[in-house]
Amino acid sequence: MNSAYAWHPLFPLSLGTLRAAGVRGLFGAGGFEPNAPGEKRPDPWASALDAVDGHRP
Repeated sequence: MNSAYAWHPLFPLSLGTLRAAGVRGLFGAGGFEPNAPGEKRPDPWASALDAVDGHRP
């Protein structure tokens, strides 16, 4: 995902709906921040895996 997708007017609504349903997301400051179009930074898989590990029984 890049920042052009994040600027879509329904994106914040979708995030709000998911968060209201109890979904913990990594999007935003301190988590996943999308690349600018054409930018090639790697996805933050370590952060995603750490979040999953924190929710294992």
